[in-house]
Amino acid sequence: MVQMQEYIVQTSHLPSSANYALSDLSSLQKLELLSWTVRRRYSDFRNLKAVIQESSGLDFSFPAKKITGNLNEDFVASRQSGLQGFLDQVLAHPYLRTSTALKRFLDDVSWRDNFQDLALHSVSNFCRANESIQIERVLHNMGWRTRKIFFQVKGPTGSNDEMFLVWSQLRLANQLSEKTMQSICRSLSLMEHPYLSTVHACALSNAGGVFVRYMSPLGSLRDIMHGSRPKSPFLRKYVKTQKVRTFPEPDLCLMSWQMLHGLMFLRDKGLGHGNLTTSNVHFGGGNVKIASFENFFLGLPGFYRPWAVQLKQPSKSLANFDVYCFGHVLFELATGFPLNQTTMKEALSKHSEEMNSLLWSILSLESTKASDYPSFDSLLHHPWFNDFRNKTFSSPTLKFSQSTKEVIAKVKQAVEERLTTDHKLFKAYQRDQRRKSVLNSNTEKRKRQLLRELSVPRNETRVTPTIHPTPPSVTKAVVTERKVGNGSGTLPSSHPPPPPPAPSKMPKDEIKEQNAPGHVAPNSNRSALLGSIASFQKGSLRKAETKDRSAPKI
Repeated sequence: MVQMQEYIVQTSHLPSSANYALSDLSSLQKLELLSWTVRRRYSDFRNLKAVIQESSGLDFSFPAKKITGNLNEDFVASRQSGLQGFLDQVLAHPYLRTSTALKRFLDDVSWRDNFQDLALHSVSNFCRANESIQIERVLHNMGWRTRKIFFQVKGPTGSNDEMFLVWSQLRLANQLSEKTMQSICRSLSLMEHPYLSTVHACALSNAGGVFVRYMSPLGSLRDIMHGSRPKSPFLRKYVKTQKVRTFPEPDLCLMSWQMLHGLMFLRDKGLGHGNLTTSNVHFGGGNVKIASFENFFLGLPGFYRPWAVQLKQPSKSLANFDVYCFGHVLFELATGFPLNQTTMKEALSKHSEEMNSLLWSILSLESTKASDYPSFDSLLHHPWFNDFRNKTFSSPTLKFSQSTKEVIAKVKQAVEERLTTDHKLFKAYQRDQRRKSVLNSNTEKRKRQLLRELSVPRNETRVTPTIHPTPPSVTKAVVTERKVGNGSGTLPSSHPPPPPPAPSKMPKDEIKEQNAPGHVAPNSNRSALLGSIASFQKGSLRKAETKDRSAPKI
């Protein structure tokens, strides 16, 4: 959520893996610590608009520049509204909000590092250890992650297939020892699965992870839909596309069946994907190839994670989260555009009932709340896949040592705890927003009620005390009765007076004291009593004339 007041941008986000040192704090305290403000000038907004417009090719509504009169209150309010609309328009787009320029505009502390320089240092060390791999050029902004850098590399001698290298920061360095990292790399290099992308070479260290793969000539499924070049920048490929291609339903059914088997294999090995999108699913040779499953070891959040943490079942486990991501991928392949919301509102009219039934069981609001959220096994037994019940494929292989399996189990537990914690934080944020809304509404009600009580209509009588020379803060007025001028008589006010207290027996000394002259009743105005005492002057008393009548009368 981003709100702008004049030129101060208020920003908040869910915590990252580096924020879990705050586990002893309450949810509201975490939300307060994860909110901040940044100060930006109009020129900063204009530079941001220029960068995003150049990288995406889109045009945005933006307040015009003014040389004179730019300090006028009406102009400042109009410009503030225009800049807020610009930010809302950028953040509402599923791809534009991943822009590096926008991230640094909203949070210049977390994104100030030059990740390309960090990547070059790690990749250079990797290439020195693997002399058969040589860097050809950097593929700038090929993906949507700022902390993930792509390189085009030259493979072994005699290979005509193009290869690309991916570097990313390691967010779980404190949970993986150097020995465990080497064991994971050996296992991933030997892994074989018909629906998982093969890792040609890889390396893990505290400086980051490096993975080398062969590049599909057609690119990812998203590249095929948009008809874009796989090596082009991410925003330029997908934001402004003239025509998007969709896949026929038989091809969707086959690709979905293959993706589910690949995800189920990772689950059976104690892993998870956590980042399934149409950008990391490649197509070639009649089969899909799921890539980027190494993000599980790197601790990187998924693209659909901001939607999943708002729902109960998708944030309950990593397997449920992968099922939820699969539903988003299938929706995008069927419609040509991503589902830019948490749940699916209506069925797809151009597709069969079986496919809509499968999508509805994953993405509907009712299913995300139900306890029987679908698993990979239940989805593969759906009637939509009846034609592939007897289909077989070669047996996959992936082996880990026992010590590595224990570490993987701890990593998976940490990922799932992070999902659950962020879901609780989102619910706490919703409760806090409702509480603030109620408080604001009650405050406005009290203000209006106070204004009504302070105003004295003609048909209303007010009992006012006697004014004495006392401080103004002591004086108060109480409305005890309200007269209605429609002939209906006298009605009690909107707040009826409390019932009289029950009579109690008083001692005789107190009765005498009350009947004594000069006694002030307890219900009288205390300020009047204090004023009378403070203004008492002995010299103002009249001189008494004594008449002596003590003489005897004869």
